[in-house]
Formats: sequence, structure tokens, C-alpha cells
Amino acid sequence: MAGPRSRSQSRSRSRLRPGQAADETPLWRRLLWMVGIWGLSVAALGVVAWLLRLWIAP
Repeated sequence: MAGPRSRSQSRSRSRLRPGQAADETPLWRRLLWMVGIWGLSVAALGVVAWLLRLWIAP
């Protein structure tokens, strides 16, 4: 059925592709996100290790 497009359909075609927005983001901002996520993962692993040490140690 070839009827007129709804507003949501015409808007969805004009949106950026998922990978396109990252290409326009500055490198320093992408690196900052990467370092931040890495730092939080290291901190989370440290907390888990500390809790295991408290649980196992007498």
C-alpha cells in the first residue's frame, strides 16, 4: 500500500546512522569516554576483589 508517509517515518529516514555520529565526535572525547569506562571497570573489579578478600580472609 503506497499511501502518504507518516511524520515518524519521514523523520526516521533523516536521522543519522548509528556509526555516523561517532565519526563526527572529536577524538579526545571518544578517548575520554574509553578511559572513563576502563577506569570504572578497574574500580569495580577492585571492589569485587576487596569483598572476596574480606569474605575469605579470617
